[in-house]
Amino acid sequence: MFSIVGHDLNGLRILDAYGGSGLLGIEASSRGGEVVVVEQNRKAANTIRQNFKGLGISASVQVGDVHLLISQLGMFDGVLADPPYKMPPAVALQALQFAVGSWLLLETDSRATVPERHGTLALSKSRLYGGTAVHIYGVMTEVNEGEVSV
Repeated sequence: MFSIVGHDLNGLRILDAYGGSGLLGIEASSRGGEVVVVEQNRKAANTIRQNFKGLGISASVQVGDVHLLISQLGMFDGVLADPPYKMPPAVALQALQFAVGSWLLLETDSRATVPERHGTLALSKSRLYGGTAVHIYGVMTEVNEGEVSV
C-alpha cells in the first residue's frame, strides 16, 4: 500500500484514522511519519500504545470515534483509512475530507463502490489485492479544479 503514496514519509503528519491493530500507524512511523492513531475501542487503543512503546515508536493514540474527533485533530499531510468494510466509503470520505492536506488512502472491500469525487477529494488511483481494494484520493486545487497530485 505504501508504494502507492511513497516510501518516504519523513516529517509528514499522518493520521491512521481507524487504528484497529495499529499496523498502518507502525508502518507510517517506520517510514518517518509523525503519526496520530485514532481507535474507538479502548482495549485496542491500549494494545496499540503498548506495541508502539515496545517498538520505540513515539506516536499519539487517541481513543474515540474518529468521525467525532476529526475536527479537533487538525490537518494531516496524509490520511490512512481502513474503516470497517460494512461502512460505506462515502461515509469515511465525508468524515475525513477536511483533515486531508494532500492525500487519503482508503482501503475497502474490492466489491465496494467508491465515488470518483467527494467534496474536495478526487480519486487518483485504485489497486486490487485479492478481496481488498486500495484507493488513493488527492485534494483538488481551486486553480486547477479536477487536477490531483499524489
